[in-house]
Amino acid sequence: MGAGLALAGGVTAWLLPNIPRPGFLERWPEPDSGWTPWETVIPGAEYRRACFTQPRLLRAHAVRIDLQYPGIELVVAADRSLPDGSPHEARVRYPTTLARRHGLALAFNATLFEPEAILPGTPVDLVGLARSADGEWSAPVPNLDALVVTPSGRARIVAAGDPVPEGGVGFGGLLR
Repeated sequence: MGAGLALAGGVTAWLLPNIPRPGFLERWPEPDSGWTPWETVIPGAEYRRACFTQPRLLRAHAVRIDLQYPGIELVVAADRSLPDGSPHEARVRYPTTLARRHGLALAFNATLFEPEAILPGTPVDLVGLARSADGEWSAPVPNLDALVVTPSGRARIVAAGDPVPEGGVGFGGLLR
């Protein structure tokens, strides 16, 4: 298994049971006060957040996952309950909904999607790599790098255009 993994930036993360509410009810740090201290969600996984005003209002989440920690498993959980022939790849769900449904301690949106959904259940197209043990849901795109976790538990960034290792879990959306 690989060393610790950090995801930061515009990913949206909700933690259970620490933050079991929609994003509009979250308590954010004061703007430009820096990152909050790391909080342990479960052994092997930590979370923190920040609020910045420059270059525009940005609320950022970061998760740090130790892939070597016993019992840590990275899974892709999404609502793919679309009718046959649908042109879309998934339905939007709050990360808290997916966490509860799949018994997860931590859930976050790791792949870009469009259109920007307002309501849960909206069908969307995934932008960039989205792959689980069940197969690929969305192919890589030329301008987005991807985070891939191999079956051996190694995490790595695959540059846009490079081949993606087979059998790994992958997330697109790392903009170049």
